[in-house]
Amino acid sequence: MSEQNSYKKIIRASSLFGFVQVGNILIAIVRSKVLALLVGPAGYGIFGLLNSTADLIRMATGFGLETSSVKIISESAQDAEQLQEKASVVLRLTIYTGIIGTLIAIVFSKYFSILVFGDISKTFAIIFIAISILFQQVANGQIAVMQGLQKLSFLAKANLYGNLAGLLITLPLYYIYKFDAIVPSIIIASVLNFGLSGYFYRKIKPGYIQGNIKQTLKGGRDILYFGAMLSISSFLPILSNYIIQVFISNTSTLAVVGLFTISMALINSYVGGIVYGHECRVLSKTCCHKQ
Repeated sequence: MSEQNSYKKIIRASSLFGFVQVGNILIAIVRSKVLALLVGPAGYGIFGLLNSTADLIRMATGFGLETSSVKIISESAQDAEQLQEKASVVLRLTIYTGIIGTLIAIVFSKYFSILVFGDISKTFAIIFIAISILFQQVANGQIAVMQGLQKLSFLAKANLYGNLAGLLITLPLYYIYKFDAIVPSIIIASVLNFGLSGYFYRKIKPGYIQGNIKQTLKGGRDILYFGAMLSISSFLPILSNYIIQVFISNTSTLAVVGLFTISMALINSYVGGIVYGHECRVLSKTCCHKQ
């Protein structure tokens, strides 16, 4: 009976995340196509390069906390006191690493602008989007805690609502301000993800324990070490994509970068949906067969 319940739980979870995945894919397709129409290939190229720069810095300084934290939280789920301690450590680590990433983006903004765009014209744009690194890093920490506690409903809602809210708020900005809306839209999207993940995070009430940097590093040593090992596999694809975008930007035009970025976004959305749908069908058939 317990085995049947576990299969039913798997099917329910797959159905829930399947629905969310479909919603996110549709949102990604609409956002990519409408954004390309509103700002054109060159505008999308700027959007893609700024986004990739922020993602690269965040991944390089984030120590893979959004992955390693899930395991640590899951192991602490049965002990309320330990859970409170570990969840607090995770949040503090994401704040610290987010601040480090933000400072690196600000300090080296001029050099990133020269590397990516060939001049210093986007220095202030990179400085402004640096704040998105902090918000997104903390949001990932909150999501990791929810995932570790298997709060799948909250996790799915935070993911879907964040993407939907970002679409509904930023697209009108692009329609009105065109190119000038690129930087604000990146910041707004990260703030929305942070706010919504924080809203659902507070619903699980894990508690919070104050601690200084020394205590945080001591309590999060395993999280940082494990995360640093795991982050390599997720960092390399982002780095390779970033290198390609920068190469195209330096050897061609922003419009070509935009076409490349749009193509990759649409391909990932369509192919991701097909693969995920196939996995869900296989999982459902397997569970039903075992029942």
